[in-house]
Amino acid sequence: MSDSFDPYLKWLGIAAQDQPPNHYRLLGIDLFQEDADVIENAVDQRMAHVRTFQSGQHSKLSQQILNEISAAKLVLLISEKKAAYDHQLKAQLAAHANHGSPAQTAKPVTPVVPQIRPQQPLSKLPRHRSVPMIPVAIGAGALVLIVVIVALAMMGGAPSNDDKSKAVSSTQGNSDGAPTTRTASTNTEKEKRSNATWQYWNSLNATYRKDNSFRNNLRKPTNQQQASRNLHLVAELHFELADELADLPVLNVDREALELGRQAMTVYRNSAQLHRQMRMQVIGAKGDDVEARRQKFAEQDAEINRLIAELNNEGTRLRIEFTQRYGRAFPRLE
Repeated sequence: MSDSFDPYLKWLGIAAQDQPPNHYRLLGIDLFQEDADVIENAVDQRMAHVRTFQSGQHSKLSQQILNEISAAKLVLLISEKKAAYDHQLKAQLAAHANHGSPAQTAKPVTPVVPQIRPQQPLSKLPRHRSVPMIPVAIGAGALVLIVVIVALAMMGGAPSNDDKSKAVSSTQGNSDGAPTTRTASTNTEKEKRSNATWQYWNSLNATYRKDNSFRNNLRKPTNQQQASRNLHLVAELHFELADELADLPVLNVDREALELGRQAMTVYRNSAQLHRQMRMQVIGAKGDDVEARRQKFAEQDAEINRLIAELNNEGTRLRIEFTQRYGRAFPRLE
């Protein structure tokens, strides 16, 4: 077995001569692919595949490649960033073609394998010398004599009832007889839960702010092409936010906060799928069918907005409850 593990080769079939891969090679699609649906489907397939290795011995490598796939998605699905990346990649390919080597953009991580030192041969181990029996017998007799003397001395020094009561009282922590160690442990657990819930809540709040800021700055569409682009961008953003919520640490987080995060993740995924369907079916439809489809998706969009409003109301209630429960001011979800 080799001393290093190559996740690009083992998981994605990217040979060493193609490493580090560019965004297109990483996703397994044609160079300079223009179809957003092809890119989007490739990202989903790659992420789903690499996530199957997150719980194995190469979990850190799995997370690294997931981050690289996310970075590729954010570049290739935004036209301005894609154009700049393609221009840079074409220049790199032309330069490397002159030198006969492939273009590279990143390097795989090779985990360090600890070296195991070989055991020393048995023939070289030091041999134990035999111990004369007479000195051993004398030493054993002296040890027995010492034990007898110590036992006689302890018989007259047994602890009194007062000493026992002091020893017992030293374990008491408060007036109701609860041990101090149990109280300290309870306080530690509460502090862990408070800190974990606080961090989770702020991460959830960050997704809210990112969504609101993005949609507020989205340009109002003036034609079908701009409307299609807006639907695509909102769908990609909500898929991204749902993935961010799914990847948040959940250890010691309050159960109610986790439930709110799960509901938000579900709403984001439903919204992303709806916007993707709207882009594929409404934009490009013709005739009387256009208005019927738009009406159908408008109703679904209104249902999603209703669910978001319910999440905001639940978030307001939990913010007040967590502030009282943990003694710290939780921010308002916005």
